[in-house]
Amino acid sequence: MQRPTPVERRLAAILALDVVGYSRMMGIDEVGTLSALKAHRATLVDPAAARHHGRLVKTTGDGVLLEFASVVDAIACAVAIQRGMVSHNRNVAEEKRIVFRIGINIGDIIIDDGDIFGDGVNVAARLEGLCEPGGICISRAANDQVRDKLSLSFADLGEHAVKNIARTIGVFGLSASDIAALPEESLESEEPGAVPAPVAARPRKRTLFIGLGVAGLAAAGLALWTLGPAILATMSPGSLNEQVQAVLAKSAPAISADSRKEAVQAFVSLKPNRAVALAPNAARLRYTGDWPTRELAAEKVLEKCQHRFGEPCALVAVNETVLPPGSGGALPVTDAPRVRYSGTFRLDQIPGLRAAELERKDIAHYFAEPNPKAVAYNVWGFMTVAKGTATQRQAEEQALLACRNEAARLKATDACHLYAVENRVVLPLRSTMPITPPPASPPASQPTSPPAGPPVSAVPTEKPSEATVRARLLERMAKLLPGQEAAAHESQVASYQSSKRHKAMAVLPPSRSWRTSGWDSAATGEERALEGCQVRHGAACVLVAVNDNVLDGDAATPRPMPRVSYQGAFDPERIPAIADPLRLRADVAGYKDSSGAKAVALHPSGRVVTATGAASQREAEARALDTCNTEARRVSLVGPCFLYAAGNDVILTRRAVAPVTAGP
Repeated sequence: MQRPTPVERRLAAILALDVVGYSRMMGIDEVGTLSALKAHRATLVDPAAARHHGRLVKTTGDGVLLEFASVVDAIACAVAIQRGMVSHNRNVAEEKRIVFRIGINIGDIIIDDGDIFGDGVNVAARLEGLCEPGGICISRAANDQVRDKLSLSFADLGEHAVKNIARTIGVFGLSASDIAALPEESLESEEPGAVPAPVAARPRKRTLFIGLGVAGLAAAGLALWTLGPAILATMSPGSLNEQVQAVLAKSAPAISADSRKEAVQAFVSLKPNRAVALAPNAARLRYTGDWPTRELAAEKVLEKCQHRFGEPCALVAVNETVLPPGSGGALPVTDAPRVRYSGTFRLDQIPGLRAAELERKDIAHYFAEPNPKAVAYNVWGFMTVAKGTATQRQAEEQALLACRNEAARLKATDACHLYAVENRVVLPLRSTMPITPPPASPPASQPTSPPAGPPVSAVPTEKPSEATVRARLLERMAKLLPGQEAAAHESQVASYQSSKRHKAMAVLPPSRSWRTSGWDSAATGEERALEGCQVRHGAACVLVAVNDNVLDGDAATPRPMPRVSYQGAFDPERIPAIADPLRLRADVAGYKDSSGAKAVALHPSGRVVTATGAASQREAEARALDTCNTEARRVSLVGPCFLYAAGNDVILTRRAVAPVTAGP
């Protein structure tokens, strides 16, 4: 009997790459797209693979499969490719840019006539599909291999169930914005086939790693700067104080000289490890010091700055290292994802706090405590917990009041915000007031004596009358919407007050507004109002009211909603403004895996429509929009539907109300 042919196996790192929106681009310009892709292969992808000891296994139309003996080499190659594409695309019109997604896995593979097969390959392909445009996703196994070998920190994106893989996959990601912040490697400028200079002849680089010192906190993201001699030579000579002053004078001219001098002096007087960050739009600075490592100092100052000023911030300096501004004087901003986290209460998702605060028993054991309960947060660096109250409203009141008392004791000028309501994190809502409405009447079991904990006399507990709510709403709208007639204010307030269940109102000064109702909780209503307002009007909005709670007059800060600005692969959890059950609807949950031409349309009121199985991509987009707009008109909804996704690419930020794919 003939023996079976032995199967050749080996452990390898697999890199899967493909082009974002390839079918759409081919539909618009087939020849131009093919020509551009071939050029990128010849000048960037293939040389990078060769330089990092990779083997080209095969190409698949718009994709490439590479094999590496080392996962470190695979990731270095991926970073080189994606960073190179940033430069390649700099002067290319957005609709003509080739953008890659890259997935990397390490695992056992089967080799057959030069091709490779097995779960190791399949997982790499699935990781590539989960990746955001311009980014890199790696498996947990790959991350475990490289986390102590590379000056890169991949954000923990959690466990994902993917097609044809029985187990869930731990996914770690490096975002396109993080990659864009990296400097170009000098090797990328070498001509294909050129002989590299000897290693000893190349200038050594000093690397400042700004990331996370604790693997469990990897979700805070990454920023990496490589400061070579040529860059350092451009910095102003002199003391640390003078260097920081010079950078800020160039990158933040709106900050007065006196304010700049005061802030920089405070920063340099802090104990190491210290860091200072800039909120570019607000033109404000935030600094912090005395952290265990410089990496933690950088991470925490970016989190504190983003929460305080409501925008991603730019790192200015860490200890004695000052980051020079780029072209035009701008410093690169770095998003702090934990500031935007809105899931279940988790210690590793709390931003800006020191380990000692997180180890407090009332915080460490908060998740297991029974309801009602609440947590308040102050970016100064502390949290306050309230539990064992008669109602959820009282828990939120007590947590906020305890936070304000502690802030007064510490002479902290930062506002207190609700961090968690029961076990749901609500920090992105930036609410300085309770969001759970008071009960219509006191519960029968309510004790006659005051509940334990801080007094709540400073926070009103009685439900305000309709006349009081109406007067406060009209006052707020008059201040925030001077471009609207008083009659319009009256009409909107009347409609808002007549709405049932949980409701909220948001505005975009000076003349636009949005309201929503019928939600299962006040927190959800608040989130959906802000998301719907931003979708409808194209900019971050200001929250005016939640149920009968009208926000104070000084609470006029716009709140950008991250799901509205998302630009990655289609994911039901990323759709803004809709009710959670819609994410489970069969056509929505199964949309990403459907084949052929397809599209999704979204109305800011929370309607989502999918179109699949169309004859062309343009037809799918037209059908989704037509169906969505027809449904909106049928129920008298205000405003148009927007194209949410073309194929699997989310394009909501383009605010398209017509198909974006050209016709035949």
